[in-house]
Amino acid sequence: MKAVIPLAGSGTRLRPLTAHTPKCLLDIGGYTTLGLTINNILKNGINDFIFVVGFEHNKIKDFIKKKFPDLRVNFVLNSDYEATNSIYSFWMTREFINNEAILLLDGDIIFGEEVISVLLNSEHDNCLTLRKGIDLVDEDMKAAVDDKGMVTEISKMVDLSIASGESIAIQKFSVDGVKKLVKEADYLIREEKNVDDWYEAAIQRMIDNGGEVAAIDVNHLPCFEIDTVEDIEYAKKYIIPKLSDIEKF
Repeated sequence: MKAVIPLAGSGTRLRPLTAHTPKCLLDIGGYTTLGLTINNILKNGINDFIFVVGFEHNKIKDFIKKKFPDLRVNFVLNSDYEATNSIYSFWMTREFINNEAILLLDGDIIFGEEVISVLLNSEHDNCLTLRKGIDLVDEDMKAAVDDKGMVTEISKMVDLSIASGESIAIQKFSVDGVKKLVKEADYLIREEKNVDDWYEAAIQRMIDNGGEVAAIDVNHLPCFEIDTVEDIEYAKKYIIPKLSDIEKF
């Protein structure tokens, strides 16, 4: 299994903090989201990584080489990061994930290793993490789930009245699931020229075309996405204290 992590974006909502620093390398109570992410994945027995980089990519490469010198890693450069989004970054990894199961996750999440363990131990071949029972807003990446625990809709456009929770952008896909996901991303990129969307658009097409993706509730575990200065302050107050036994990166 490989971990695929898109990191190309410039984190515009966090400027000026991200004027010269990738969002994944911001200091959040002594942690970086990138360091935590790599550490959590390594602790779950995965040491094969694909990073899609763009904005200030050399700083990301230098951080990884310094902090995790033994990591098996491939870097994919998305030089069009200003005009594209995570679906394009994911699509760029397609040649590296042939016949591979993957973890697909964003690089701006504060979370503990247990979140990865829950996914890996799930009986479902394809599944994503969901924070249920929280107050949602339009900007959240929301998912609707049926009575069997399967995702029926996933996007920021899901109506709040039917949304089951917030997807925190940590997913597991089987070999077959990866093939389906790449096929849908390829359609969106090549046929619809939809390069400025999130990779959840490909997950939605996968579901619409018969693929099953289960939702795993992780709201009982420390996990939180960082998008704004307010998110950083919330993470410092409520999430970081739950990670006190984890080495700081």
